[in-house]
Amino acid sequence: MSPRYLLHFAMSLLVLLPACSLLTEREPVRLFMLAEPTLETSREAPLDQALRVDTPSAGSPLNGPRLLVMPSPGELQAYAGARWRDDAPLLLRDALIEAFRLDGRLTTVVDDASRARSDATLTSHLSAFHSRYRDGRPEVVIRLDAQLLDEGSREVLASRRFEVVVSSRDESIEAVVAAFGRATEALSRQLVEWTQEVIEDQFTPLGHDHLAFDDVLQFADITRPGVTLEHLQLSRRDPDARPVELLAGTEQEMSRQ
Repeated sequence: MSPRYLLHFAMSLLVLLPACSLLTEREPVRLFMLAEPTLETSREAPLDQALRVDTPSAGSPLNGPRLLVMPSPGELQAYAGARWRDDAPLLLRDALIEAFRLDGRLTTVVDDASRARSDATLTSHLSAFHSRYRDGRPEVVIRLDAQLLDEGSREVLASRRFEVVVSSRDESIEAVVAAFGRATEALSRQLVEWTQEVIEDQFTPLGHDHLAFDDVLQFADITRPGVTLEHLQLSRRDPDARPVELLAGTEQEMSRQ
């Protein structure tokens, strides 16, 4: 091996060593996750209904794992050296599913990867999942537009925008992440209650299809012989029928008996 070759080899090592040291001395990325929800189990009897929770849609950069901050209106930046454990929409979906399961008023709650049958689907769009500064102090804002769909017909049963703002105790990344956790739990509580109300209204005997039952009673004397609550009960097969039409159908049925 010639002296000239050895000289070139040594010089190459001198060039590469500083670059290697820069790579190894980079600050490691810290991975964060949302705090587990602390909802208490409801004392109400669970409904025999299955809910599918889809992963919220989101535009860039909300659909990624970066912890975002809005230092000024219209400008988004990422906290250096910090990431969410997963993409933000997936973290939020998992937190919502856990909240529904802790609440316990629905027998089955699955995600959008499950092949299990469901009665309703919760879809949503995430338009805010970041911290921002107000009066010099950071706060976390989460904004979610939710829609509840009938899984069979894909009809939109209800829709609502949810927005939660929670102040951070200080500017540290740990305090901001903790504020994200509190904001997510507040959002989960609101969403669980709203979803439960819609499902009870749309899928249970005392909801949706049966809301006109009192109207039927105004047209019928249930004390007449042969007229029973069974005759007057609204049918899920014809949920759009008006009370007068249902009463006429009842009287026709009675005439054939």
